[in-house]
Parts: sequence; C-alpha cells; structure tokens
Amino acid sequence: MESYINWDKVIKKEARGINDDDLGEIQSIGPNYVITMKGIAHKKTYYIPKYLVKGYDGHNLWFKVTKKDLRNTFTRNTPPTPEEYNKYNSGAVSQTTSSASGQEAISVPTDLENRIPMIERKMTVAERDNEPAVLNWDNIVNKSVRTKDNEPIGDVVAVTSGSIVVTSIGARNEYYIPQSYVQRYDGSEVFLKLPLAAMDDYKI
Repeated sequence: MESYINWDKVIKKEARGINDDDLGEIQSIGPNYVITMKGIAHKKTYYIPKYLVKGYDGHNLWFKVTKKDLRNTFTRNTPPTPEEYNKYNSGAVSQTTSSASGQEAISVPTDLENRIPMIERKMTVAERDNEPAVLNWDNIVNKSVRTKDNEPIGDVVAVTSGSIVVTSIGARNEYYIPQSYVQRYDGSEVFLKLPLAAMDDYKI
C-alpha cells in the first residue's frame, strides 16, 4: 500500500472524526482546508483544517475533530484566511499537531497541504456491528422515526455512510444520527437508542 495519497483522490469520500463522528461528504480541497457538506433540506458547509487529518484508509478520511469542533469552530460560509488556519499547523517544524479540542497529537508529513498519510482500514461503528439493526438501510428512507422514549421526531430522508438523516415534521430541523444509535426497524417505523433530550447533539 502506498504511504501517501493526493488530496484530490478523496473528493466525494466521507469524512469521519473522533468517536466515529460524521463530518460530512468531501466537496473540494483548499490550500490548507477540506470543504465538507452535510444536510439534505438544510445544507451546512464546513472548512476543516488539513492539519487535523489523521489519514485516509481507502474508504473514509479520518480527522482528529469532534462533532462539537465541526459545529462550533468549522461551520463557515466563506473560506478561512491562511492566518486563521495556520494556528493548527505546527507540522512544518515538529511534524505534530493537535486537534481543535486539544486531544492527542498527530504525526503529519511536512507537505501535508499536498498529500495525505494512508492508514490501516478503520471500521466505523456501524460496520463493526455483527448484527445490524437494519438489514437494508435503503428500506428506511421516508419512514418515521421515534426516540428511545417513544417520541416522534420526523422522517428518514437519506442514508449516508454510517449515518441516517432525519428531518423533523415541517422540516424545521435536520439531524445526522449515527447508524449505531438505531435500535431497530419494525417495517414501518425506526426506533432509536437515543432519548428526545439528546437529539440536539445531532442537529445540524
């Protein structure tokens, strides 16, 4: 396996973060950032620093970024200036950098702006589950969803790599929910392992 891959090879791949967080689909590559997008009814655009990448496993691009980082730090409508994202780049000297939330350091190549380290294939939570809650995820599109406390929250509008996209009644809110939090599908409704109180964590 090659040690590195060019950034343009990961366009349209899924970006994943710490704890298997869904960071969206990669749309394009900037000089020091990766542009990802999430959402069906309400699209959100994110500019993630290249310097926080962990590597590409041939399927997903992994970052040392949490969903909180994504929502609070990297949600933007315009590209960042080089100065804004240079703070994440200590790689040119030390070849290490840290996540936006101050988590573990990562080794990066000095020319990270041009290439990505290849890493061992990393299974998502949904892929590691030997007995999936849903055998065919396409079957749940347009089905209604209930929380662990039996509260209706909306309908499944799409299934992405490792997540389901749920739009609330009236399309007021949109949620990206990891497939690992789907408890079961009874043929007409999807039931989550999450209570209603936890849904704000997955709102985009």
